[in-house]
Amino acid sequence: MISIIIPCRNEEKYIGTLLSCIEKQTYKDYEIIIADNNSTDNTINIINQYKSRLPINVVKGGLPAVARNNGVRQSRFDLLLFIDSDIYFKDNQLIEKSVELLINKKLELVTCYINSDKIKTKIIYFLSNVAMMLSKLEKPFATTQFFLIKKETFNKFNGFNEDVKHCEDYLLSKNINKKKFGIVKYFSYSDDRRFKKTGYFKFFVYFIKNMINRNDVEYFKKEINYWV
Repeated sequence: MISIIIPCRNEEKYIGTLLSCIEKQTYKDYEIIIADNNSTDNTINIINQYKSRLPINVVKGGLPAVARNNGVRQSRFDLLLFIDSDIYFKDNQLIEKSVELLINKKLELVTCYINSDKIKTKIIYFLSNVAMMLSKLEKPFATTQFFLIKKETFNKFNGFNEDVKHCEDYLLSKNINKKKFGIVKYFSYSDDRRFKKTGYFKFFVYFIKNMINRNDVEYFKKEINYWV
């Protein structure tokens, strides 16, 4: 069984879509832990509508790294699946195939490719997918849009670094042995809200800077107001 951990804050536009996608998955052996950071919109009401159909536990959240770590403390199972709250799936076998890959290949971390229905966003995600594939040659690169990891491995590296301001998912994934890292040949989808807020060019520059500074933890501790 797996623990699906979702951080959220004011995600009324997205959280229902994600929970519906999880409900449709062929894989059914899970618990869902939603780490909510004091949502003030309709997020909690929407979550409550799913509680009669899904095994949902709402816990205290915070910024994403804190929220995810809090979720793990409440988790009961040995596999952890981190999913961002604005993600949706088009293939109902995504979780099942990811778990199968991790178990059958004796891996410690599995992610999937990223996609979008927005053309401009597709381009950025294509570059991210290329970086993800190339990372198998050096240090794994995975994001919490879909991040399946063994709890034993998660605890070995003390979870997500709560001192950094962004990219805590990559900073954890790069610690994994590249031979223990896999990419399932399926997609998770996200819209373009982050790109609209930041600007496509600025987000592209942000992505490049992260790649350049990927081995400098201090760089990621600088405040860039990513989550504002």
